Amino acid sequence: MTNQSLLRSRGRLQKELMEMGDTQSEGIFSWIVDEIDGFVHMEAIITGPSHTPYEHGKFLLDILIRMDTLQKQMGCYPFVPPEVRFFTKIFHPNISTSGEVCIDILSSEWYASMTIRTMLLSVQSLLAAPNFDDFIQPEAAFLYKENPEDFNRKAKEWTEKYATGENSFQHINEGGGSSDAESTQNTASLPTNKVVELNLRTVQPIDMFSLARLTAYQYPQEKTRQEHRFKGHASVIAECLNITDNPSNLSR
Repeated sequence: MTNQSLLRSRGRLQKELMEMGDTQSEGIFSWIVDEIDGFVHMEAIITGPSHTPYEHGKFLLDILIRMDTLQKQMGCYPFVPPEVRFFTKIFHPNISTSGEVCIDILSSEWYASMTIRTMLLSVQSLLAAPNFDDFIQPEAAFLYKENPEDFNRKAKEWTEKYATGENSFQHINEGGGSSDAESTQNTASLPTNKVVELNLRTVQPIDMFSLARLTAYQYPQEKTRQEHRFKGHASVIAECLNITDNPSNLSR
């Protein structure tokens, strides 16, 4: 690892998070979970845009940010985009059944001037304006082209089934299938002190992360995800869901 690049990336990310402040009104919430092997692991919740099939949904995202150049040919944040996956199941032409997001900002159109906030807002905008010509989920794209009403109905059904209440943080791959009929199970709750919780007004500095869980944390090789991830984060997610479900909390 090169300590200089790590410190630069840390400083940039910490500055971003401090500047994000209170993003409740934008319908995005984010927090840091762990830091290990040159990566920062974050999670975020984005709320579905109004007047779309995803309205009232709360979608949990998994974010990995490369903080150091582990290999010479690889850059680090902010010169390379974060790796983002949907943890919550969603019926969308630009989001695969395994949660991969097909959007230019996470690949060829990423620039160092972009931030975690702008990335999350772009993903949220993708829910309002899908790209049906450059799709990663053929079933959703073809259904929309054949019958937009059926597409909207199915997308709304999935939102109600998988992205409301506690369903928002059930694993996208639980149940062993990828169809809308697959069964899901609630994730097990771990003690809240195992999680770096988000204070909506004050961001936890990176150098104060608890490293107690790092020995059990495994970075997902080749974009695979381990089932144990997210199991300790129910209290953080529940807080975000409570805030978005209760408008009176926005003034806190």
